Amino acid sequence: MKNFLKLALFACALLSACTASPPPGPAVSAVYQQKSVVLYQPDEVLLARLGMQGGQTMPDYITRLNTALTSVISAAPAQSGVTAAIVVGVKPGGAVRAWLVAPDGAFPDDVAARLQAAAEAVPPLPVQNGPVALAIIFNAWGGGPPLSSGTNPPTPKQWTAGAKGAESVPDGVFARIWP
Repeated sequence: MKNFLKLALFACALLSACTASPPPGPAVSAVYQQKSVVLYQPDEVLLARLGMQGGQTMPDYITRLNTALTSVISAAPAQSGVTAAIVVGVKPGGAVRAWLVAPDGAFPDDVAARLQAAAEAVPPLPVQNGPVALAIIFNAWGGGPPLSSGTNPPTPKQWTAGAKGAESVPDGVFARIWP
């Protein structure tokens, strides 16, 4: 059961990679493509917070987030390629917050705001006993340089600014920046 969520997410990523690409043709280019999904908590914590249905609801939630993000990027004016991440936190009771992690100036302010709003509008995962956080790393308009050269997960600037020391993610950080 320990790797069930990872297996479910792998299947979701594979499905997204197979279905998110546009049909072949010279005039068509991918405006949005999911690269990967990052979970900020270990499997044991996720299972406790998502329950036994977590392996089913997480991939569905990620698919719905991808659909919302695709809609925003598709409606925005084309621009230079960007690699970015949308980081989503979900609390018990259905509260959702999203943060965009992207190079400075990568998106016009209105597009950045619409990406965050679209992610926050997706009906959330049912969680219990504490928050859950995940990130979808994506390419827009063909993608750009990687977000970082290391193996660190995407970290919103608001998390860094609100953290005091070595707080746990998301619990400790959310307690400070999103009470």
